Amino acid sequence: MKKVLLSFLTIFLVSAIYAQLDDQPLLLHLDFEDEDDIALNDQDMAYDEAEPTAEYSTDAKIGTGAASFDGLQYIIMDLNDGVLSAQANNYTWAAWVKTDAAGGTLFSWSSWSGTPAEGNGPLEDEETGNDPHMAAVQALFWGFESGAPTFDVGWVDLFPVETEINDGAWHHVVLSNDIETPLQVVYVDGVAQSTTGAIGVTDYDDPPDTPVEEFVLKVGYSNSGWPADEAEENQWPYFTGVMDDFRMYGSALSADDVTELFELTSTSLERSETSLGFEVYPNPASGQIRIKSTSMRDLEIFNAVGQLVRSEKDVQDGSMINISNLESGLYFVKSGESIQKLIVE
Repeated sequence: MKKVLLSFLTIFLVSAIYAQLDDQPLLLHLDFEDEDDIALNDQDMAYDEAEPTAEYSTDAKIGTGAASFDGLQYIIMDLNDGVLSAQANNYTWAAWVKTDAAGGTLFSWSSWSGTPAEGNGPLEDEETGNDPHMAAVQALFWGFESGAPTFDVGWVDLFPVETEINDGAWHHVVLSNDIETPLQVVYVDGVAQSTTGAIGVTDYDDPPDTPVEEFVLKVGYSNSGWPADEAEENQWPYFTGVMDDFRMYGSALSADDVTELFELTSTSLERSETSLGFEVYPNPASGQIRIKSTSMRDLEIFNAVGQLVRSEKDVQDGSMINISNLESGLYFVKSGESIQKLIVE
């Protein structure tokens, strides 16, 4: 009993930490729990004969779903619309990834299509190949020298880190970009890597012919034929592997924030329906939730600081629970020793 209580208290400590992250602007959260949510493109793309979406996978790090990329797939989102310009705003990318590929792109911010020097205006300097348009591109990939992530800022500079991620195991990868300091830091499994970037807006060339406001966020893709080595013998524009729990914040998360996010999402709290014995859906939710259960059970709902906010007896499969009185935030649904996270919107 003491062990169970200690475990439960540990969960609440982690959840209380997460409450600090609630203060950060979360622009996009892709949990990949619903197969229909994988197709997130808002414009038809038809280059490289690529399939425009990733596939749904049950090979998940968190919950029961993930996104599987076969090396010719991607997810693309237009977050601008007055919300974000990655050249003028701080941001953070974070996701769990599992891959054994030699190279690939995790996330990028770039034009809809084309190559680094094609269709994006004339080269600023033909001798160095410096294209002012693509100098605004930002991408996190691996494959130049090892399986360790590299942050690439167009033609400006490359910033490789140390820890390899292509060993076939799950890794939490984060890029925190503070353009004001300026400082870009790559984290692997909650730990800041020793080599970081330092690129600010003033380091870019003159404004590109195509405004950076037309750039989009890409998950699992960068641009055709890029990144590539100087000889262009090796190109890693696509991600091959499984990805889960992608998050994009409109701020540069601190080292403490990243560590806390890693600890939260790596906890055994989020388990499959089989191990939990019950499922709460929809999740995130508002108004009411439905319970999918293998047996009748008692349920308790706790807030992020461990306070009991609702208790239900003899809940069975298909039962609805009214949560309209709960404020937006993180909650935990507990039944016996099984606990499942619930986000109330």
